[in-house]
Amino acid sequence: MVLNQLLRTFCVLSILYFSLAACLGQKKTIPLERVDGSIYLVARGQTAALMLDSKGIFNHWCRIFRWPGVIRAAQDLAKDIDRATGHGLTLNLGNAASNSKTAIIVGTIGKSNIVDSLISSDKINVANVIGKWESFQTQIVQNPLPGYTSALVIAGSGKRGSIFGIYNISELIGVSPPVNKNYPKEEYGLGYHYEFYSLVFELLLRLRANFLWLTMWDGMFGVDDPENQETADLYGIVMSTSHTELLQRSTKEWNTLGNGTWDYTINSEAIWDFWIEGVERAKPYENYWIVGMGGGGDNILGGNIVTDLLERIVSDQRKILHEVLGVEGVSKVPQVWCLCKDIQAYYEADLSVPDDVTLLWADDNFGNIRRLPVTNETSRVGGAGVYYHFDYVRDPRDYKWINTIQFQKVWEQMNLAYQRNAPQIWVVNVGDLKPLSLEIPIDYFMSLGYDFDTWGPKDKVSDWEVAFAAREFGEEVYKDVGDIIDTYGRFVSRRRYESNLTEKAEAVYSRLPHGTKPAFFQLVLHPIKAGYIVHDIHISAAKNTLYANQRRNSANALAEHVLKRFKDNHKLTEEYHKLLGGKWEHMMDQTHLQQPMRNTLPLLAWTQLEENSLAGSLGVSVESSNGSVPRDDRYSSAQNSNNTLVLPALDPFSMAQTRRIDIFSKRIDSFNFIIKHHNSWVKVNASSGYINSQSKDVTDVRVQVSVDWAAAPEGHNVGFIDIFSSTNYDNFGAPSEHLPITKTIVPSSFTNGFVETNRHISIEAEHTSRNTSSGDVKYDIIHRYGRAISGTAPDSPRLEYDPYLFTTLAYKASITLYLGTVPNIDPYRPLDHSRCPMAGTKLHALTQPGKHTLKIWALEPAIVFQKIVIDVGGVKHSYLGPPETARV
Repeated sequence: MVLNQLLRTFCVLSILYFSLAACLGQKKTIPLERVDGSIYLVARGQTAALMLDSKGIFNHWCRIFRWPGVIRAAQDLAKDIDRATGHGLTLNLGNAASNSKTAIIVGTIGKSNIVDSLISSDKINVANVIGKWESFQTQIVQNPLPGYTSALVIAGSGKRGSIFGIYNISELIGVSPPVNKNYPKEEYGLGYHYEFYSLVFELLLRLRANFLWLTMWDGMFGVDDPENQETADLYGIVMSTSHTELLQRSTKEWNTLGNGTWDYTINSEAIWDFWIEGVERAKPYENYWIVGMGGGGDNILGGNIVTDLLERIVSDQRKILHEVLGVEGVSKVPQVWCLCKDIQAYYEADLSVPDDVTLLWADDNFGNIRRLPVTNETSRVGGAGVYYHFDYVRDPRDYKWINTIQFQKVWEQMNLAYQRNAPQIWVVNVGDLKPLSLEIPIDYFMSLGYDFDTWGPKDKVSDWEVAFAAREFGEEVYKDVGDIIDTYGRFVSRRRYESNLTEKAEAVYSRLPHGTKPAFFQLVLHPIKAGYIVHDIHISAAKNTLYANQRRNSANALAEHVLKRFKDNHKLTEEYHKLLGGKWEHMMDQTHLQQPMRNTLPLLAWTQLEENSLAGSLGVSVESSNGSVPRDDRYSSAQNSNNTLVLPALDPFSMAQTRRIDIFSKRIDSFNFIIKHHNSWVKVNASSGYINSQSKDVTDVRVQVSVDWAAAPEGHNVGFIDIFSSTNYDNFGAPSEHLPITKTIVPSSFTNGFVETNRHISIEAEHTSRNTSSGDVKYDIIHRYGRAISGTAPDSPRLEYDPYLFTTLAYKASITLYLGTVPNIDPYRPLDHSRCPMAGTKLHALTQPGKHTLKIWALEPAIVFQKIVIDVGGVKHSYLGPPETARV
């Protein structure tokens, strides 16, 4: 194994910026054959020396703070090379004699004799790294030391910079962050002890993360095991507590060990002592101290917003930090106040917050940042950051089963935070790492934090997905896997899964090497299959209800299909639990059908197949209607004496140029059917057929009806269709269907606009007739964002669209803008947009047919336009809105 020449710098902009393993997107630099400008790490059983010199390890500064994290990470690198080659490296603590002619040299600039000597002799240039936060560079140096012909030098700007550089090499040789040993089979007894956390800390460092706060639910980090905090410091992880837990004391600690009520107005002395103990316990280690106070959870202190009380509390907390830490002032002590949920109300009520305290703005628990710095807040010494959610457990909706994250949404929100000067600390709530299959979203979140220059620009999401797929699953399938990951994100954002994605993922799975399949199953295939199964259960159960109301025989087959899918859901869970000998057993026990206590199916209905219907054997239904004929029921009785259904109208600009008729059985007897239409311009794809009423499968026949527009008359007309059965209709006659049509014509002079169909126009926001973007003032398209095909993020005067209407209205048309979900991130400038001809209202005076021009201005940059719908009387309710109409 050899290592190519590699020189790349990675910089972190602030103390707690998260990061992605740097290899994503890099040129592959670890070939198996000898190439020019490379050195051997392992060759013919000989290994390079792994050197850390004494100045970088045993200096007085490191002994005081007990931070041998670089040594520990170097030991991991030696093990990783052993994993990849079968030959481990021996750690050389100092410039001791070695039989190797090549070396890996690791050192921190200013703390390593060897690295500093290489800098002074101009063998390495660290100008792009020195002084940068948690940065590193790797470079091959010829003749670095006596006895060595070449060395790979990892120079870090600080302790974590060196550690990240070490793990960068691990990833380059093929050891990705979630290495197998990070999922132990053994239990660690009651509580979470240092053995458990050591694995978590290693995983964080491999991801270039540097910070951890723990769940507020059931942990006492400093109590469960006294070695927990020391272990975090050993690894180089900065610790904190969750947003409601203050000065390194957890909620459970107060509930277990606290004295009295959690009320600072009457029990401040006991709470003061409680906080003192927390600061004393954590004093020797790296911490980000949470300040502030709530009334429990995310609630305010009592029933009213009392800013004076909270200002007093924060002042007391800072006094504790000053006294216990023994610092002259606390302005250099990292402190953060999380403005989560109701707590933000204090800040909006003009609470005075010390300028050196970091403001941590939170999302709404569903990925929409509620507030970001405004002009007078961007220069605060403490800066600002974001608390984001990939997992949430509380009203109104939990999401804690499988991955439900769309990366385009994450990018849009974190890019907004970055541009609005909130990069100081990014914290993401990941809930349970493994059950939610959040490894990929976490990896992506770290990408944005650590290397925003690479992954932050627009349209880099798909590049990242492809790079991740290449790293994890290889060059043969990476494009397919990247597209699968991207498409999955789009489906979950719509809450709509498709079977073709399952088929594509299974095809990739079948091509993978045996050793790669478990990871692909867990990360990619399982959430796709699991999500589609649950989606199929709910859709099929709803269709079962509809079919039973229509008295179809096939309602029973659908009920059986739902029962089968319910079993498939369990089998898929069992398959997950049996992977790798049960390594991830119980990880998918989270309920997800009618939760919380037990998976339960929606209600199902069966029809009695041993008895005949009173309306004959033949049943007919049409799309967009719950009714069926022949029969007398609440859906059909009002339509033409119970025996006629009306299809949705067609015109030349309808996006779907067919309409559907379902023919089905409602009794024991099988039958033949014949379809006759009375208009030459009406076309059906099946004029006859046979329905087997004895089959247990779905034997319904779907007939497509279309129009020959060249032969159709102009204007409004109706096509007449009759359907006959070889059996009788009992109390009714043969059913009929009507197809309304309107043959509309657009003048040849109308171009680059959208045409009315079925009394509405639907436009994807990116498909403008005119876009006034110019230079740096422009609208950016976020591909595959949200529920439409994309989102359009504005930074420009306006977007223009030309709709062409046929309908003459005696009332105003309704125009609806589908927007990305973004709260008012600036309380002084609520999100707004304008529309012309009548800005600021949904009703517009479009009373005349013909061409119109719709102009849209975004008055705030956080708005993302997705879709525009003009309703002149034809829009039907739907979750995603009407699909885009014809553009000419």
